[in-house]
Amino acid sequence: MTKKKKPEDILKSGQPTAYKEKFVGDIIELGRAGKLPAQVASTFGVTKQTLHAWRKAHPVFSDAYGIYKEHCENWWVDLAQSNAGGGIGNPNMIKFMLAAAFRYTEKTEVVTDPDKTEDKFAPVEINYNTPKPKV
Repeated sequence: MTKKKKPEDILKSGQPTAYKEKFVGDIIELGRAGKLPAQVASTFGVTKQTLHAWRKAHPVFSDAYGIYKEHCENWWVDLAQSNAGGGIGNPNMIKFMLAAAFRYTEKTEVVTDPDKTEDKFAPVEINYNTPKPKV
């Protein structure tokens, strides 16, 4: 009968890390190009989970990852702004990407007041609000 391994032993038994110091500069450049984490992981030949493990194990890489995220978000916001100014592009796709990658959200609030309308469920006011993401 084979002895069952503990979870911490399983994690230790994987391949040696593929981390290289040059990834610190590379990840910042990938952020400037608007590349998302899955694309970064693919470029480095690892998984997104490995990127997160590197962030924990290498403080310099963790700092670079933070800078990468800022550059990546900036790239997508620049794209949205240029599209809003009459540029070409798909506004729904840009909106989706900002929501999926950076948690941008829209909030629509419908206010009803049964005393102000004949139909007690008719909206009295509709407020559209796009809150800024947390920094």
